[in-house]
Amino acid sequence: MSHGHYDHTGGLRQIIYKMGKEVEITAHPDIWAAKYSRSQGQTDRYNGIPFQRQELERLGANFNLTTKSVKITDSIMTTGEISMVTDFEEVEPVFFVK
Repeated sequence: MSHGHYDHTGGLRQIIYKMGKEVEITAHPDIWAAKYSRSQGQTDRYNGIPFQRQELERLGANFNLTTKSVKITDSIMTTGEISMVTDFEEVEPVFFVK
């Protein structure tokens, strides 16, 4: 999984359920950190993964949480964590982690 926002994880429960078997999911260790967004004049809105980890594990998810690259097949690999090294990569203050 690329990151833990609801728009990137909202279909995860249904996919795991439909597969009907154990499935390994590789993601960054911070995937489960609580994530919120804030719009000017509004209250914080949760925008993290919309499911509990335990629920997904009961359905067959096996989470491989790592910052390292992972070889998935002979020709597919994850990048692992990519450091932000330039000013333009700063996280906007609209999104934050509690």
